[in-house]
Amino acid sequence: MPVCRARTGAGRTMPSGATAGTRRRAAAGELAAVREASFGDRPSPHRATIRGMMHRRIEDGPLAAGRSSRRAFLRAAGAGVGGLIATSCRTGLQVAPRERRVVFVAGARSHGFGEHEHEAGCRLLADRLAASGGVHADVFAGGWPDDDAFTGVDAVVFYGDGDDHHPMAGHEELVDRLAARGVGLGFLHYALIPPDDRCHPRMLDWIGGYYEPWWSVNPIWRADVTALPAHPVTRGVRPFAIDDEWYYHMRFRPELRGVVPLLTAVPPDSTRHRESGPHSGNEHVAARDGQPEHLAWAATRAGGGRGFGFTGGHWHWNWAHDDYRTIVLNAVAWLAGIEVPERGIPSATPTLDELLAGLPEPPASFDAEPFERLLAGWRVRGAAPASADGGR
Repeated sequence: MPVCRARTGAGRTMPSGATAGTRRRAAAGELAAVREASFGDRPSPHRATIRGMMHRRIEDGPLAAGRSSRRAFLRAAGAGVGGLIATSCRTGLQVAPRERRVVFVAGARSHGFGEHEHEAGCRLLADRLAASGGVHADVFAGGWPDDDAFTGVDAVVFYGDGDDHHPMAGHEELVDRLAARGVGLGFLHYALIPPDDRCHPRMLDWIGGYYEPWWSVNPIWRADVTALPAHPVTRGVRPFAIDDEWYYHMRFRPELRGVVPLLTAVPPDSTRHRESGPHSGNEHVAARDGQPEHLAWAATRAGGGRGFGFTGGHWHWNWAHDDYRTIVLNAVAWLAGIEVPERGIPSATPTLDELLAGLPEPPASFDAEPFERLLAGWRVRGAAPASADGGR
């Protein structure tokens, strides 16, 4: 059964279903069952292998630099047993593929209603991933979680404001250790602006690119993606056009080494000639009239591990667009080492009520009808693209 466990802030957990104690006892029982079914009372060198793998999982993770816990131990132990599938199968025991673990770190709300809804967006993506099977997704919001929340993780996705409000501000060393361990890293929208300039080289290493003030820009425009490359992240995704605050002219690795552009479009020239500023316009962008710009990309790291950047994510309603949502779900699965199906990660299209359920009370001026039309248009194959701001 896929699990999506949502958390808000450090130490505040909202488990779904069984209690935490029940889950710990069940996990311990499953480990004992695997050990007994695989080896019984026979002496076996694989017993030592299991102990060694569990020990390394803990020593190589964030716990090496800090606290330990029974929960972290059980996660590490479960990952170690997952790595011994072949050994267990030789004894006749059928063990399911290891469940992948994804952590979403959501920043606080910072804009108007339906904009930069980081926590609600993370919860929706986590729910859809969990429903697809084989993924355990945690959402942390309201502050940085305990470091042991990242033990045994396969991918971490940041979705929140950037600069000095970045969710990872002050925790870059931990993120760097995760990257060195091969953990997949994804950054959505404003989170592509790192906390400070010292993090720029790390962003290039982690995910292949980032938003650089006075180089990149952040206009709202309709990106018309007319073609997609062959890549696991684009499986099941059709060309589409949609309004968003699509950042572009990102800072990438030289010659795009190890970087595969996934979404590319030509911005209106009017977006290149705005007033000069750290985000509005600059001479570099102004000199590229009519040129295509990369809006999403996948990257691999020389030492192992994967990265993903997605410059969209301003409008919460856009998660109801199937192709838009699918490319992000595919990317998160790919970051975690999951084989993306040919038709992409399956997910139910959220209704407007479902999108609103994750948000605070709408303002008195909110009119749902334009948004209902927007979502209905997306559900019609080949419908003309509508405006994500509800037609305002």
